[in-house]
This record gives sequence, C-alpha cells and structure tokens, in this order.
Amino acid sequence: MTPTSVTVAQLQTWPAPCAVLADPRGLLALPSCVDLGGHPATVLLATDNVTFRQLYEPLRDSQGAVVVVRRRADLVLPDLLHRAGGEVAVTPRVILAWATGEVVWPAWLDAAEELLAEHLGAIAQATRQVRRAGRIWSEALADEVVLRAVAGFDLSSPHLDPAAAWQALAARERLWRKLAKRGTPLAGRLQAWLRRQPPPLGWLDLADPDLAVRLTWIVALLLPHRPDLAAWLPRGYPPAAAFGEHDLTAVARVAYRLQRLAPELAAAQRDTAELAFHGALRGPLVELLRLAEPAAAAAVVRRETRSGHLALLALRTLLGAIALDEVPHELALEPLLDQLLERVERLSQGAAVRAHAELLRALLRLDRLRPRLQAWSQAAPAELPAEALALAAGEGAQLESDLAAAHDALEDNALHETQWNLQADPARHKAVLAAWQAHLGAAEQALVSAERELGAALLAQPPAPAQAAAAAWDELLTARWRDEGDPPRTLVLVAGLSWAAWSGRLAPRLAGVYDSFAEPLWAPLPSAGEWSLPRAVGGLRWQSASATWDVDELLGRLRPELGLRRRALPAAWRPLGAAGLVRGSWTGGELRLLLVDLLAAAPGGLPAEAYHDRLAALAAALVTQASGRQRDRRVTLLACSGAVLCRPRPGLALAGQPVGARAVRPSDEPPPVEALGLAADQLGLPGPAPVLLAYGRGRLVPATDQAAYAAGGLSLAELAVPLAQLTPVPRGERAVVRLDRWLVPERVVAGQPVELAVDVTLVAGALADLARLTAELPDCPVGEAVLDRGERQRLTLVWTPQLPAGARRAEQTVTLTLQVGRRRQVRRVVVTVVAATPQPAAVAVPLEGG
Repeated sequence: MTPTSVTVAQLQTWPAPCAVLADPRGLLALPSCVDLGGHPATVLLATDNVTFRQLYEPLRDSQGAVVVVRRRADLVLPDLLHRAGGEVAVTPRVILAWATGEVVWPAWLDAAEELLAEHLGAIAQATRQVRRAGRIWSEALADEVVLRAVAGFDLSSPHLDPAAAWQALAARERLWRKLAKRGTPLAGRLQAWLRRQPPPLGWLDLADPDLAVRLTWIVALLLPHRPDLAAWLPRGYPPAAAFGEHDLTAVARVAYRLQRLAPELAAAQRDTAELAFHGALRGPLVELLRLAEPAAAAAVVRRETRSGHLALLALRTLLGAIALDEVPHELALEPLLDQLLERVERLSQGAAVRAHAELLRALLRLDRLRPRLQAWSQAAPAELPAEALALAAGEGAQLESDLAAAHDALEDNALHETQWNLQADPARHKAVLAAWQAHLGAAEQALVSAERELGAALLAQPPAPAQAAAAAWDELLTARWRDEGDPPRTLVLVAGLSWAAWSGRLAPRLAGVYDSFAEPLWAPLPSAGEWSLPRAVGGLRWQSASATWDVDELLGRLRPELGLRRRALPAAWRPLGAAGLVRGSWTGGELRLLLVDLLAAAPGGLPAEAYHDRLAALAAALVTQASGRQRDRRVTLLACSGAVLCRPRPGLALAGQPVGARAVRPSDEPPPVEALGLAADQLGLPGPAPVLLAYGRGRLVPATDQAAYAAGGLSLAELAVPLAQLTPVPRGERAVVRLDRWLVPERVVAGQPVELAVDVTLVAGALADLARLTAELPDCPVGEAVLDRGERQRLTLVWTPQLPAGARRAEQTVTLTLQVGRRRQVRRVVVTVVAATPQPAAVAVPLEGG
C-alpha cells in the first residue's frame, strides 16, 4: 500500500468528471491514465502555467475526464477549479483518512511524509486491529497506532522481546534520525519509552545508538570470561558506569538472541564494540582477563566463541610464550586449538584467527616432534624403520605441512604488526620473531638429519623395510583369491597416494559407503608413477630379465595363474580414465585389477587443487562402483608410492627428470641440493646410471609457480602409504546420524560422579541396531540406546574424575566416541577438574554439520 495506490482507489469513487489534487510535497506518482468516477481520465502534472496550458488546451473541447496534480500554489487554474468544484490538498493525514476511513489524525503527521513511504500499510493494519478491539478512536489513539506501526512492535505488550524490538528499531535507524532531527513527537515518545526500559533498550539513544551497541556487546563478549564484570570494568572504562546494578546476564542474553534473529546486524554491532578492544579497552582487558599469563590466555581460547579480537589477544600471548619457552607443560593447547579452528567461521576476524591458531599449532607439533627426530641419529639402524613408520603414519605425516604453515603464517602481515604484544614492546616482538625462525630452522635441520639416516637404513638393512609393500602385494595376489568362495574383488593399485592423503581426504569421502580397514606400509623409495606402477605389478622389484616395462607382459609372465586379460574400463571408472589417470584394466575370474596414477602427466608437480580434484574423482569412482550392478564387489586399495606437498621457493625446478619432480641426475658440478647417491638397480630402474634422490625441505621445488604435489625423494609423507580393505555397505544399511550436541561440564569436582551425554538423531536410512557412546577415560562405563528414526535420543555415561596426587586443579581431555552401526565420530573436549569448587551446569557445545 502506497499513497499513490490509495489515491487511485479513491479516484474511482470521485463524484465529478474533473479532480484537482494539490500535492506540493510530491507524495503522488500517478500513471498517465486513471479511472475517475467510472470514466477513464487523463492525468496532467501542473508544474508551471505555460507547460500545463500546452498540455490541457487540446483536451478542453473534448470534455473528457481529467485529473490535475498541482505541485505549485501560484498556478492559475480557475476554470479547472470551477469544473472540479474546488481542489483537494493531498497531505499525509488525507492519505491516511482515505486508507483507513478514520479522519482524526495528529497534525504533526503532515510534516513527516517519510512515514507514508514505507509504513502506510502497517498504519492501516494497526488501525483495523484497534477498530476490531472496539476502542474509541481519538487523536491520542491515532498517535499510539502510528507509533506501534512505525516502531514495528507493540510498546504496550507485556511479552515484548527486547532483541526483536532492537532489530526493528535498527531497521528504521535512518527514519528515526530524521524524525528526531525535526522534533517529531513520535521520536520523543519512543525515546521516553526507551528510558523506562531495562538495559540494553534503556541505553539506546535513537540519535546515537553506538553507545548502547558498545555497552551491550562488551557485556556479551566479556561476561563469559568475568562474571564480576559490572564491579570491575568501570574502573578502567568509564562508560561502563552505566552498568549500575543491572542484570548483565539479561543484557548478554539479548545480544545472543539478536545474533540468532539478525546475524548481519549483530555482526556489525559486535564489530563496533570490538573497536574498543584495540583502543580505550586494550589496557584494561589485559588486567581484566590476565591475558599476559599463558594459562589465562589458554582459558580465553577455550571459552571464546564470538570475538575474534579476544581470541587474537590470547593467541598472541601464547605465541610469544611458545617462542620463548614460557608455556607451562601442563597446558593442553593442541585440543584447544583444534576446537578453536572448528568454530573459527563463527568468530569475527576469522582469517586472522585461523592464521594465528595454525601457526601456534604448527609450533607446538614441531616442538614435540623435534626431539624424536633428533633421537634417530642415536638409534640403532634396525630400530629406525619401525619408529619412522609409526611417526610417518601418525603425527609425523603433518611435519612438513606444519613447517609450511608456519612459514606461510610468518610471511603474513597480520603477524608482523608492531603492537602484536599486549604491552606493545618492539624489542620483545623482535625477539619472538627471531625465536620463531630459530624454532623452524631447528625443526628443518632435524627433518633433514632424520631423512638422511632413514635413507641409509632403508638401503643398508636386509631385507629392506621397503619390501613391506611388496610382501602385502604378494599376499594379496597369491593367497587371497586361491580360496574358493572368496567374494569378487577389485584391486586398485595407486601411484601418488600417501597415508596423509588417504586418512585426511579419501577415507572421509568413503565413510558412508564402505566399511574400511587400513594400515600403513612402507613404500619403496618413491618414484614417478610410470616407474612405480610397473614395478608393483612385477612384485615391487625390478626384473632384469624384462627388457621392457610392458604391464601386460609382466602380468602374463609373473602372474600367469591369475589369468588376467586386458579389458575395457567398467562404467564407474570411465570418468577417471577420461582424465588420463587409469593406466589399464585387467580381469581374470573374480579378480579385477586397475592401475591408477594420481600424478599422471605432471612430471614437474601437480597443482594442489588439481591433486585434490583427482582424489575426489577416485572417491567418486569407488562410490559409484558401490552403487552399481557389482556393488557386492570388495575393493583393495594399495598405494605403491606417495606424494608430498611442495611449496614454491627459490631453487632448482626439476621438471622432466626421470624419477620424478624431486630426483636429479648427477653432473660434473656438485649437486645443488643435499642428496643420497644410489645405484640405479637399488631403485629398480633399468640402466647403470647412478641417481640422486634429494631430501630436506629446501629442495621441495615444483616446476609450477604455485603449491603442487610431486613424488620422488625421502619424505615421511611419501614413504608411508595405505593398504585399505573396503567392504561395501548395503544401501539399506546406510544410516545417517546427526550429532546435535555434546553436553559436557566445563568444570567438574574430583571424586564426584558427573554425567557426560550426547544428543543424536537418526535422520535417514535403516534403523541402527545399537548406538554406543564411549569415553577414553579409566573406569568409565559404556552407555547404549536404540535409535528410532526422526526422534532425538540422549546417550549418557557417568564419569568420576580424579586429580593427580597433591594437585588442586588439572585439565583433562575427554575423548567421546559415538559409534552407530558401522559409523564412528569422535569429539574431544577439555574439562577442568578442581578439588573443591561447586559443580556448574552442563554447557551445550553445538556441532557444525552432522
């Protein structure tokens, strides 16, 4: 409903064949022709005498209906006024009378035509509501109706939601500013009503809402860290004296509610408040939250869910402490950082928080792994392979990526700001930067030393651990399929698949379709796919009797009992074949063999995004096979070489080299990088020419100008490869379970039982037999429940925490595992155990996704 539409409807009942409407404020935008009293009428806009007469005189003799909209009072229209019987002044009150049928409206409305542009319909609706209520119309009631309609809520409602009221007022902020500037009574009445409300509405000034915004969000952001905020903050931040004796918990609830109702508005308000954290509030915050102390900073990281600025202040304290070896050993920082990165998208300044958290996590991992790497040089050679495999398949697989993440973060300007430290000490800042670089340099040297020792041990120990993958291959081909009744099986031999790529990217994509069991194996010294795939077919050993690397010949000569013959690709694998990633497909009896090269056609390294796309295509082929005609066929996935993420750095580009992106042939010049000299037959390559395999992060240089994956060298990320046994899950058993939230207390009392719980809902698929919740804690019982589709169930278990002898306080990481049928999900939560503190209520930790 607009002033124009109301006027058009009114003209349809006009008694005369002519109408003159005085509209000096420009409320109307009538079309060129309207219905006037049941007759079509021409609309003429009168702005000056000459122009108007040129338009009107041709219509005079026709005696047709006409509507004149007069914008100036000095226009001469005596003939038209006589014909129309006078003119009608179109004002906001007249428009409201036409729209509502009520003629009594306050005079101040005629000076506030802005109200009609967006709120005419709301005023008309509010008028109908009070009319149905039987109230007697008056000018005071008209004031009340306009105020309720324009405000967007009923000020007299006993169940008013303060957050919804604030949202409505903020949506009309520009209008309120205009009305207040003109002294409109409406704005004054609303401001008087606001002064009678409790905070935060009581803090709100329509002319300057920023003070209320800052006070409200300072309360909302700081109250979870300091319940005594009202007593403390006014000493360091004078505007906080407005807190008074008010219930700040209720103020914080309004802000949280506003965040759910209007996320964009709440984010803008939060950003306004957080500006004070880098200004007048910066110093008081250090004292309030004790942010200069690593333990207090870690507590802020654990609790913070909204303010990226607070998280950054805490992270910078921890970064300085880790660089200068000032972090207490009892602080479990890595679980805190994992949890922070899970919720980083909900924080302000999310990108900066992510960079700081990833740098801190990388430094912690490097500090933990560096002693283990350095210990290799003192270990007996026979002990190295087992230790290296355990490290490569676990935390060590992240070593090189942590180094890269740390270097990238240090090059980010956000970490080099001169006032990163809470006390803004440039000397300390320089010392911390130097310490970070020293940490990274020591970790890199430890990695180079470990790779050098590992390479020597792999080649010196008979039988070399590199035969682990060969032994698995022999077992798969010679034993498994001789047993009668063994189900059909697809064997996929993959070049360029490391344990980290399997566990981090491929396995999660298959979790809903396959039950998988995977174990890490030693790959032979990594090489390019065109060498590693045929070597694997030949038993992962070079057969000197073979003059060529023809796979069909090797299969026929070395494995004749399998009766394998080359066949066309199955439908599920054709997209992968079209991308040039499948080297061939062979079938014999109940066995199908596929050779896949994830690094095909990329001798100088494959860009990281393209490599991840190829992993996704491999997962899609496996998922399609599990859903096709041969969905009962089991799959064995065996990697014959790995791949490592190479970062572009100044150095030697190794594109086109015979053994991969990281292997170089020697020349008369000294090698430009540290390398291990090997004879060709040690790597299973034809020809007598020696080969150098480079190691150490300094030589990770692809031929592209971006991050890329490549093969060849002595990297932990390449030497540990997966052997995965995949069993398809029948379609009817593919249950989809949504984890709604964990319920875990933040603080518990030692010796007193406490409940840990999880809310779960089976939203799709067949009914699961049992859902089992377990906790990785001593003497903790197991809770079980049957899930019904669509109904939320709560699984609980009871835990009695204990403190170490003599300790009054400790932090423990609780690992909760939910397993429904074949599905398994894990959540880690840090719980503070205290000796004599009242136990708080459980805190809901929402989960993203499901």
